[in-house]
Amino acid sequence: MRAGRRAAILAPLVVGLAAGCGAADAPADATGALSVVIAPLDLPEVTDADYTLSVYNDAEELVWTRAISSDRHGSGSGDATYIGTCDATETDAADAGQALNRVDLVVDALYRDDPASPGTDVPLAVDLWMNPCPSASPCQLTTPCVENADVAVTFDLTIMRAAAQGFFDVAVSFEDLFCSAKLDCRYDSDGDTDVDTADSYLQLLHTADGARGDTAIVAFACTAGVGDDTALYLTTLTLSCDEGDFTVTPHAGPGNLAGSAGAAPAIPNAALFQAAIYRGVEQLETGGQPVDKRYWNIALGLAGATACQLTLEGTAAPAPFDGGVTPSDTTYPFIRWTADLDSCTQHPLGSPEVSTAYTPLGAPHAYASAYYGATALPTCAGDADCDGVADVSDNCPSDPNADQRDGDGDGVGDACDPCPRDPADGVGCDVCPCGTHGGSCELAGVTPIASGVVATQIAACLPAATNGLTRNTDGNVYGVTSTATLANNALVFRFPVAGGAVATLGQLHRGTLTNARLHRIAQGPGGVWRSDMYLFDWVSGNGAYIDTIDGTPSFTSSVYALPEGSGGSPNTLTSGPAFSSSGTFGSYTYFGADGGYVYRFSTSNSVSNLGRVANDLRGVALGPGGAWGTDLYLATSSVTNGFTGTPGAVVKLTTTSISSATTVVPEAAGLDFPKDLAFVGTRLLYKEDNGRVVEVFPDGTFTPLFTAYSGSTLVAMPDGSVIVEGDRAAFAVTLGP
Repeated sequence: MRAGRRAAILAPLVVGLAAGCGAADAPADATGALSVVIAPLDLPEVTDADYTLSVYNDAEELVWTRAISSDRHGSGSGDATYIGTCDATETDAADAGQALNRVDLVVDALYRDDPASPGTDVPLAVDLWMNPCPSASPCQLTTPCVENADVAVTFDLTIMRAAAQGFFDVAVSFEDLFCSAKLDCRYDSDGDTDVDTADSYLQLLHTADGARGDTAIVAFACTAGVGDDTALYLTTLTLSCDEGDFTVTPHAGPGNLAGSAGAAPAIPNAALFQAAIYRGVEQLETGGQPVDKRYWNIALGLAGATACQLTLEGTAAPAPFDGGVTPSDTTYPFIRWTADLDSCTQHPLGSPEVSTAYTPLGAPHAYASAYYGATALPTCAGDADCDGVADVSDNCPSDPNADQRDGDGDGVGDACDPCPRDPADGVGCDVCPCGTHGGSCELAGVTPIASGVVATQIAACLPAATNGLTRNTDGNVYGVTSTATLANNALVFRFPVAGGAVATLGQLHRGTLTNARLHRIAQGPGGVWRSDMYLFDWVSGNGAYIDTIDGTPSFTSSVYALPEGSGGSPNTLTSGPAFSSSGTFGSYTYFGADGGYVYRFSTSNSVSNLGRVANDLRGVALGPGGAWGTDLYLATSSVTNGFTGTPGAVVKLTTTSISSATTVVPEAAGLDFPKDLAFVGTRLLYKEDNGRVVEVFPDGTFTPLFTAYSGSTLVAMPDGSVIVEGDRAAFAVTLGP
């Protein structure tokens, strides 16, 4: 609207104001005039209310203003009705032919019955209620004014006032709910009866070494009426520190969050050594009738980050909000926590650190977490697909994809990408992202066999002749190549576990690239093996080597040299490694080599040939314990350099002596020539040269799970999935039950 003076045309305007739980309809006969209707206030002991109404025309000029009260214009219980007019003169062309009038409402006072003089109203003290529509910030609604017609306007207010009883510190009424809140960081450690910054922090949550550490407590509780449930809502708790922003998800847990997938980001971090969620329902009584109190508390283990500002917001309702969003047509009360954790002491509701406020009319608040019924859950406010990734950063905002995988790296997640293997998303997905290969544009994938197996492409355009992959704790998958094409030989590359583009780190070789090969890559498990990346390097005529890299194109020098002909060292590495740090197999790394020999080497560069277990050896894996024990399992064949159609078997060594070998799955059972062997958690997977992957059981039986590209190896993931290579692609496979 814009200012401007024109002749006023007065038209009837019907304005309804409702306070409390409901709004009354405007009178049907209120024609030719403005009717203001205020429904009875749903507030115990309130007997009257004073309001000021003002109407402004399209030019922002005052049409009229009146002071009204429930006693004079209603039943005396907070309701009121008033008749007025609006100005139908349209002065702003931008309003599309409408004469927009604004109605302002101010709540001036509430009254209660005087106990000393029954029947006499006395003002309700201003410190016992919060005004949603004060004179400095009136509640406002804008509506078209139509000449010779009625136009209805409804205000729906919820008044917040102090309760007669509290739970933690102070209680506040939200409609029919009584709520309380606090923030506690310190206790009276010096005994002076005053808690201030000289006192010590609460010592509640346990640090990693088992001692109790500095802890802050955020507490929130509400109670509904007799027979009613209570719905609690919280935003994501945020700590804004000099070291960055850190969050805690209230619907995570319950209990400690350190190491839990429900913590975001991961805990521990620079701000928190631990966080814990506590929530539940307590049975109370009022007037002999049962009522439910629902509480939701968050404990924060403070790790010593500097200048951390805590922010959180919460509210409650007698029934769940739609989508975790407060009603847009009402002013709704909420509690806000905001505090500097460096100076935090003890802060009850009503303090600057734990305060109450109202949402403006037409500006609802959204909450990330809800707690009602039996569980706490995300409301998905601002997250349309409810996958835990906010719409503003979700690469598939309408399709759930918590992993955000983007196999072709085009910024569109695989879950909603019509061409997940085509970064150009050409018509019909006819763009070959890696060039035509094998006579097809499509990248060879994974075909599930068993129920519950799901495969997702996480990377495309792997270098040709990829010869092995491994995961790294830095969040990437690393790979190596072995090919006759010099430009692509002995490459080291990587791509994100979550999906994305492939980055080439460089070439690693000894002698010349014409006779260099990289056969395997693996990350050390820590301890005596550190967490370096180990590369199994073979140079024709010059023996086998094991190198380490630091994750950049600048490779470190070789730390393990296994020259051909020295100590029975291998000529070509065919399988492994399997790292051992203790127990029967000691601090050695085991691998297989040409001719079916088992070798081991130590950190002191000693190499041992344990002997020949079969004519060919293509997989080595250490048992994870349990039904598998800690034996060394081997994928073998009686055929040297076999191929699809020749038999395979699984044997195990119970000691470092080849004579301890026993057969787990005989060749006669029907396994094809082996390509790889790996434990994925406690599940043993055997990869056949024909591409089939089977799960082997301790009793020697096996069951097919899926088929993959014939050249692929197996990469076990901590979540129980496995990554396999395709033809120029990589896939994450969920194994199912």
